[in-house]
Amino acid sequence: NSLVLTSTATRTARIGKQAAANTITGEVTVERYIPAGRKWRLLSVPTNTTQSFRKAWMENATNVSATVPAGYGTQITSHYAAWNSLGFDAYSAGGSSVKVYDPATALYVGIKSPDSLMKTTGGYMTFIRGDRSAGVSGNNVAATILRTKGSIYQATNTVTANRPSAVTIPATKLATVGNPFASAIDLRKITMANTTGTIYVWDANLTQGYGLGAFQTLIKIGGNYVTTPGNVVMNTIQSGQAFFVQATGTQGTVSFDENSKSDETAGTSVFRIPGVDQQLMVDLHLGTDAVLLDGVRAIYGDEYSNNVDYGDAPKLPNTSENVSIKRNNSLLAIERRADITNEDTLFLNLVGVRYATDYQWKISASNLDQTGRIGWLVDKFTNTQTQLDLTGPTDYTFAITTAAGSYAANRFMIVFKQSVVLPVTMTAVAATRNANKTVTLSWKSETEINIAKYTVEQSNDGRTFSAIGIAAPTNNNAGNASYSAIDANASAAINYYRINALSRDGKIQYSAIVKVDALNIPATGSITVYPNPVVDKTLNISFKNKSFGDYNLELISNNGQVVYKGVVTVGSANVMKTIRLNGSVAAGVYRLRAIGKDNAVFTT
Repeated sequence: NSLVLTSTATRTARIGKQAAANTITGEVTVERYIPAGRKWRLLSVPTNTTQSFRKAWMENATNVSATVPAGYGTQITSHYAAWNSLGFDAYSAGGSSVKVYDPATALYVGIKSPDSLMKTTGGYMTFIRGDRSAGVSGNNVAATILRTKGSIYQATNTVTANRPSAVTIPATKLATVGNPFASAIDLRKITMANTTGTIYVWDANLTQGYGLGAFQTLIKIGGNYVTTPGNVVMNTIQSGQAFFVQATGTQGTVSFDENSKSDETAGTSVFRIPGVDQQLMVDLHLGTDAVLLDGVRAIYGDEYSNNVDYGDAPKLPNTSENVSIKRNNSLLAIERRADITNEDTLFLNLVGVRYATDYQWKISASNLDQTGRIGWLVDKFTNTQTQLDLTGPTDYTFAITTAAGSYAANRFMIVFKQSVVLPVTMTAVAATRNANKTVTLSWKSETEINIAKYTVEQSNDGRTFSAIGIAAPTNNNAGNASYSAIDANASAAINYYRINALSRDGKIQYSAIVKVDALNIPATGSITVYPNPVVDKTLNISFKNKSFGDYNLELISNNGQVVYKGVVTVGSANVMKTIRLNGSVAAGVYRLRAIGKDNAVFTT
C-alpha cells in the first residue's frame, strides 16, 4: 500500500501496459500535478478509491487552518447557505468549486458534501485556486498536487474486481468520461459505440492569463484527433483528466483496455498538420495579442450534408467569450457541409464579449481556393466586407463598444460566392502621391465590352474597400482605353486602391490592388498613459500627432522585467490602444517603452 505514482511539472509516473497474466495488488497513491493559476479543470479519479473528497483532495483537513503538506490539495467551496455545517472550506457566491455534469439537464451541479465518496467513471469540473493555502480571496496562487489512494484499474485477463467499467451515455446526450487509468491514454485506441465521434476537452491554458480556460473540440482528421480552435493534434488524455462525449440516437458507450494506454507522459503532443479537406478555421484572439480565446471550424466535402446531423459538433459553452456557427436553432463548434457549388454562408455567433475591448479574427482557409470563388467576412455593425485570402490567413481587428450593434451576437458572417470572369482585362493600374497630398489613379482596359461602369475603391488596410469615384467606359466595343481619377481626400496614412469593373449583366471583376505609402510626418506630438495609476489592470495608451507606422510596446517593471509586449499601428493623428494586463501582474511602478520606426524610443 506504499506505492506512489509521483506527478511533477515535467513528468508524471504511470502504470504502463500490463501483460495478460500480470496484476498489481494493494492500494496505490496516484498524483496529478496542477500548475499555478486560478482555473477550471475537468478531472477524473484514476483509482478505485473509497476516499471522500475531504480525505483525498482536501488532504483530510477539517478546516482551512488545518496543517497539511505544502503544495498539496485544494480548498473545496460551496454556494450552499449551510456550507459550514456541510463541511466545505468556505462560501463561494459564484457556485461550488467541484461540480458534476448532469446529462439530463445539461447543467453542472455542485457536490452535496466534501465527505461524499469521490469514486466516479465520469469527471468533476473543479475550480483550482492553488494548494490548501489558496482561498477564495487573495492573490496566493501556487501549483498544487491532487492525489487519491486506492486500487488501480487494470484490464488484464486475471483481474476482475478492478476492471474499468464501460461508461454509458444516454441517447443524444453529452456526458463526462474519466480516464480510469494511472496512465495517459490514446484516444485513437479507446472503444466508442453509438457516439458522434466528437470529443470535448477543457483546456485551462487556452485563454492563458485572460480567462479561466475554454473547451477544445476534437474531431478525427486522417489518423489523428485535431483541435478547434488551434488546429493542433491532440491524441492524448492525461492521467487524472476527463472529457466529454456525445451519444447518437442510441445509448452510447466508451470502453477502455490495456491497449488504450499511451506512452505519452510529458504532456500533449502538439504540432501543425496539413489540411486534408476544404476547411475554414475562424479563431478569436484578444486584440492583436497571441491569446487564443475560442474558435470554430467549417469543413466542406461531397460526403457531408448541409443539414445539422451527428457529423456536426455542438458548441459547449465557455465561461467567457464564445464563438459558434449558428445553423437554424443549433450552435456548432464544427460544421460539416456539402461542397460549395455556387454560394454558401456561415453565420457566426459571438457572445460573452467585454466592453472597451479589441478583438481579432484570425481566419485560415485550406484548399478553398477554387477557380472563381470569392469569400468575404461581413461586419454588419461597420457595414463593411473584407475579402478573405482563400489560400491562407486573413486577420480582422474589431472593437466592442457600448453601441448595441458592436456586441450583437450576429454581427459577423462569412459569405462565399462564385465570380464570373468579365470580357475585360485591366492593366497598368497605378497610384501616385501628388505634392498637394492627393493621389492620382490610372489604369488601362483591354478588350473592353459590355461594361456598365468602373468604380475606384480605396482602403486603409488593403482588405476593406469603399467607393470614392466612378468612371464611365469610353471604348465599349472590344477596344482599349485609358482612365484616370483623383482621390482628393486621400489619407495621410497608407492607402490601397483597386478598380471595380461592373458589367451590364451585374457581374463584377476587380483589378490588382496598388499601394500608396504614408506621408512622412515629422515625429512630434505625445504618447501618454491613462488612467495613471492604472485601474483594474487596464491601461489606455494615447498617441497624438506621432509619426505613422508600427510601434513596439513594452511594459517594464522596476527590476527590468518585461511584463507585456505588443504592437500598435498609428495611422491617424489620434490613436488609442487599450491593454488589459494578466492577473499575475502585481501592483507597482512600471515604465512604458514605445519603439517606433528607425528604432526611435519613447518612454513614459
